[in-house]
Amino acid sequence: MAKANRPHFHIWLQAKGGKIFYKLAKGYHTRQAAGQAGKRRQPDPEKRMVIQCDREECRPKL
Repeated sequence: MAKANRPHFHIWLQAKGGKIFYKLAKGYHTRQAAGQAGKRRQPDPEKRMVIQCDREECRPKL
């Protein structure tokens, strides 16, 4: 039986050099929760983004 994979979201932060973004390992169930956590970690909206992920391996635990 296949598991249903709910989409989840990751925070991506800009590296100090300003050229690349890196993904934080923790996944969030909603875009809003990821956005709030991203604001706490990096207040500048130009240096963070939230992207949806469908990978089964990194989904958050229910």
